[in-house]
Amino acid sequence: MAGKFEKIEKGFRFFTQCLDAAQSFEVADIVAATGWSLSSVKTYTTKRWDSFLVKTGAVFHVTEAFRTFTLETFIQHHSQKDSVKKYFYQLLVDKAVSSCISSIEIYNKPDFKFREESFSILLVNSWELLLKAKILKDTADQLDSITFFKNGQAEISASGNPKTISITKALNILSGSGVLKPVVAENIKLLIEIRDESVHFLHTDLELATKIQCIGTASLKNFMTLAMEWFGIDFRRYNFYLMPVSFFHLSDMESFSVDNDATDNLMRYLDSVEQNFSEDPDPQFSITLRLETKFVKSSSEEAVLVRVTDDPDAYFGLSGQLFRYRPAI
Repeated sequence: MAGKFEKIEKGFRFFTQCLDAAQSFEVADIVAATGWSLSSVKTYTTKRWDSFLVKTGAVFHVTEAFRTFTLETFIQHHSQKDSVKKYFYQLLVDKAVSSCISSIEIYNKPDFKFREESFSILLVNSWELLLKAKILKDTADQLDSITFFKNGQAEISASGNPKTISITKALNILSGSGVLKPVVAENIKLLIEIRDESVHFLHTDLELATKIQCIGTASLKNFMTLAMEWFGIDFRRYNFYLMPVSFFHLSDMESFSVDNDATDNLMRYLDSVEQNFSEDPDPQFSITLRLETKFVKSSSEEAVLVRVTDDPDAYFGLSGQLFRYRPAI
């Protein structure tokens, strides 16, 4: 690639070689390999390359985060202007992250009446976009790889656009190729089941709400892990808080359960799948995650001050928000 991208291409080749050889280097080595000026390289190490370069003293080394780049995406990452067109899969990744952040914002809204239902719908959409983006990336952005075909012809929607494959089909493609681990696939399937049930009924069962929080927390953690692994997404630029801390535990839920056949059936299904992965050894991915709150004594200056009271007008603070505590009757 000649012309204005020549130095960027040389930089990409240099970093690739250093990563493959586990070789450290200095700023002068980058200057010699690429033709950039010393001042430019010093600027780039902190402004453009900080996501994949680690500095120890006067030397640098390239981390595995650089593997997420192709030559084309490195040019896009490096270009000062929007002169390089984004791949379609990158647009899907951007939408996936935006949808995921929206699901968190919805879940964290106080007194939101459609909390779990809206959260599950948005997070399933986030996963569908992320999975299709991964398929596109692995097939050199060929749109046919996510197009739904019937009898050898692309299926066309009422608006005249080609239909894309379902999230279930995307799951099967990535699971079948070993790209997606079973625990992640099953977590997404649980979320889809919750989404589908939410479309047909509103639940008022607090135990089910807690179960959805456990599945959703694990799903968000899985999403972040794969978005970083597959696409090098830097979540430091987002306020990506997984879920609010739960002050409810399963032992508190018995008296709140609603006698509802549909809810009971869904709970039994969620519990059965959760049990199948209770011994999964992979620490990176989870089928469910439960948040527990415990009061412990601490002398740390960073500890949160807590005072036990039965005052019905008392409030507690969490992540910059105030919540009213109502003692159980």
